Amino acid sequence: MVHVPDRLVDILYLMRKYNIEPKTIRFVHSKPNTPPALVLIEGAKLSKPFLKIQPPLYIYNEEGNYTEEIHKIYGKDIINE
Repeated sequence: MVHVPDRLVDILYLMRKYNIEPKTIRFVHSKPNTPPALVLIEGAKLSKPFLKIQPPLYIYNEEGNYTEEIHKIYGKDIINE
């Protein structure tokens, strides 16, 4: 699921209410030292409790260019800077 971080508590509550166990959470930031713009959440139906918080995903580096991880996700040929 991709959602805004402001709704994180509601999302986790509803996931548990409907027997979807949150498994991984990752915050997406536009740049380092900025608040997260999105949260990525993975869940599994009827699973045992275990939650992993992944490192933040940064879209842009300090210079305003896409990060290496974004290039890896989308492919360097797709992103023209």
